[in-house]
Amino acid sequence: MEMFLIKSFLDAQHYNRSGFPISYDSASKFCGARNMRLCSKKEIIPFGNTPIITGATGKDHWSPISDRYNDWLQVGGIQNRLGRSHIDLYGAPYWGLIAHSRTSLKDHLYCCRERLTAFPPASCAGVDERGNGSYVISPKPDDVLPFSVKCAFGTITETIIEHHMMEETMMTSCAAACYTPVLNYQASIEQIISLMNRSVECRQFIKYRCRGAMLLRDLRSSWISRDGEKMKYWGGATSRRTGYCACGETGTCVNNAYKCNCDINQNKLETSDEGYLNDTSALPVKRLKVGDTDYSLEAAWYTVGPLICTEDEPTTINHDSMNEIEVTPCSGRKCFKRVINYDITIEEVGALIDQSFECKQFIKYRCIASKFLEGYASWLSRNGSEMTFWGGSTSQRPYYCACGETGSCLNNNWKCNCDANLNVETFDEGYLTDKTLLPVTEVRFGDTDSPTESGWFTLGPLVCNGRVQQGEPEVGWYAPSNGYQYILISTTQSWFESRQTCQEMGGDLAVAGAQDLTMRRKIVDQLSIPGLSGAWIGMTDMDEEGTWLWLNGVAVSNPHWYTTEPNGLANENCAILSYSNLSKDYALDVNCEAALFRGICEKRIF
Repeated sequence: MEMFLIKSFLDAQHYNRSGFPISYDSASKFCGARNMRLCSKKEIIPFGNTPIITGATGKDHWSPISDRYNDWLQVGGIQNRLGRSHIDLYGAPYWGLIAHSRTSLKDHLYCCRERLTAFPPASCAGVDERGNGSYVISPKPDDVLPFSVKCAFGTITETIIEHHMMEETMMTSCAAACYTPVLNYQASIEQIISLMNRSVECRQFIKYRCRGAMLLRDLRSSWISRDGEKMKYWGGATSRRTGYCACGETGTCVNNAYKCNCDINQNKLETSDEGYLNDTSALPVKRLKVGDTDYSLEAAWYTVGPLICTEDEPTTINHDSMNEIEVTPCSGRKCFKRVINYDITIEEVGALIDQSFECKQFIKYRCIASKFLEGYASWLSRNGSEMTFWGGSTSQRPYYCACGETGSCLNNNWKCNCDANLNVETFDEGYLTDKTLLPVTEVRFGDTDSPTESGWFTLGPLVCNGRVQQGEPEVGWYAPSNGYQYILISTTQSWFESRQTCQEMGGDLAVAGAQDLTMRRKIVDQLSIPGLSGAWIGMTDMDEEGTWLWLNGVAVSNPHWYTTEPNGLANENCAILSYSNLSKDYALDVNCEAALFRGICEKRIF
């Protein structure tokens, strides 16, 4: 990652026309010329509200960045630690100007970093090249930055996170119990938790080798959980009973008067207690508190292994169009259509998707002078809705392919390579990952009627990984088995007030539950009270009129509008779910400031 400091407005003019502040596009081109991209919001402020970029400490430093909203973010000045966007605070930003006065000129920062050619898999189970070694994964891309792990492939696939003290270490002289150094893992706790939440099982080996040094006897020792809690059992104690090691569980200790071998406290006998810890609410081990090594004949050594997580191997669902297929010549838009038939019923596919942590499906169009998404091609989702974005388009904006997201298309006037309509062979490809839309049920193409025009499509199998870890919902919350829980705010508020209320409860206005129509109906039916006409959801076009986005930055591809909606133009930029009989569970656009509706709050269950 590099930081570029614009020293003055005069320096900035090199990137824009004279007399204008440097724009977002100019900054993006500056990074692109160096084969880099503008940093995302999460890359500048990954956790909490503290920026991590070096040098962004002075007053009135601003950083225009692109995240999934193409938003702008302030990282310095009076509001410097809030992590709120420039648009949230002051409206549309201008480079070369301080937001407060819009006339003074100060230094400004912006951030470029390497491009990701492909988004990392969620865990080692999603790695395509199966060779043991280091890989970058991204279990929760909306909230946690990608990080490096080790992968081990065999009968099961293991994702491994190591720390800085992997070797056996001798305990220093300590009379009672002393803390060992805090273990520094190769990933942050937030990143580690994101992996554990999608895993079937996680475990961590722990061992205490001793000579005349007690372990859990008199409860003098413990291992410390990630939250700092003292855990009074040892690896292998499956019951997690206080004072127990593995031998205490099986009745095989050196002296069964004690529940750990080391608790015999014999300085002429070297023994050990070891085993795996598997409580994912406590892992990984933060540090140990062990001792009883202050006499010359007493000695102890401790070992803490890496955190190892496993999940089910990917489930693959094939269909009847697995090989590359040539689009038969036809004129017009979407004149070629092919229905995709899967090996199991769509209902069974939907059940698999709902139970899986993530699913993906590869899609590709290879073309010669064949126009593409700009009205000529599309695909249908699981419920038959027409989609006009392509694989690799993380924002899901209409007519966008992967190259449009990264600014790397053959002709950047278009957002897909094929839309350049060139007499050369090119392609657009990538993975579709929105579980609410998958699998692809039909593809449509056109513009292949001329002898110089050709098109071929490839649709891969549906591949699903992991399991949704469904815990117990909090009291008063409704959990419809999609990994989230929901509650209806008790009072009517504006959209902004409702969102703030949801955030104060640890969540946000509903997105996942509102995207999927089946789930939407369950939530509306469950969270219903007499007289309620509608409830706010996390869907808005306030950034750009007519471009509706979910709060996670994804373009709304299937809003399920009521027949006359949206109809508010610039005055109605937020969405509710209707509770009225005629339009029940349909979306309506309304004024964001109208304090007439309750909000539906959504947050994950862990």
